[in-house]
Amino acid sequence: MKDKELNNLKNEIGEIEDVTKYGEFVSSYFAWLTLSKQKERADKEYVFSVLSCVGGYDIAGMCGIFLGGIEYGMPIVIDGFISMVAALAAKIINPAAAGCMIPSHISREPGAALLAKELAIEPVIMADMALGEGTGAVMMMSLIDTANHVYKESYS
Repeated sequence: MKDKELNNLKNEIGEIEDVTKYGEFVSSYFAWLTLSKQKERADKEYVFSVLSCVGGYDIAGMCGIFLGGIEYGMPIVIDGFISMVAALAAKIINPAAAGCMIPSHISREPGAALLAKELAIEPVIMADMALGEGTGAVMMMSLIDTANHVYKESYS
């Protein structure tokens, strides 16, 4: 993505602080807003450009994990806002990635509910969490283990 294109996107999107609560995760919000605004015409190269300019290694790495879920037929748990941005990037690169995503919770970040709607996901846990240590994913794994046990061990 050229500097001129990036500046045009910054001008189109406006103030990041409008959708952030404390100005946290600004690069994540910028990546999300950039991808959202252009997703109808976005392709793999566009996503790579956005991630290399504003996304950060964390989002790029998690995007790869979501894409790996397709390759290995493994579900991947979405935990919180930053991983939701990575999930959106993966879904733009390969829409089949959405089939491997399990949303854990909606974080307290103001943009999280909007991003969940955009991803067409409905997280299971509604606990107003904003811890940032993967707590939602840990809770979700316990729920998945319990559901699996009930499915395999209960007779009805």
